[in-house]
Amino acid sequence: MQAGREVPLLARRRLEPGSGYVVALAADPPRVEEDTELAAAVSLARG
Repeated sequence: MQAGREVPLLARRRLEPGSGYVVALAADPPRVEEDTELAAAVSLARG
């Protein structure tokens, strides 16, 4: 992921409400450098 680049996101709820699980987000952007992608994933995970 990169600043200024559009990334389509998909949110799915696959489990019943109250199960203790959260909605998952998935992104499939164009490939960039692996280190950049890893840093973006870590940043998203940290919130």
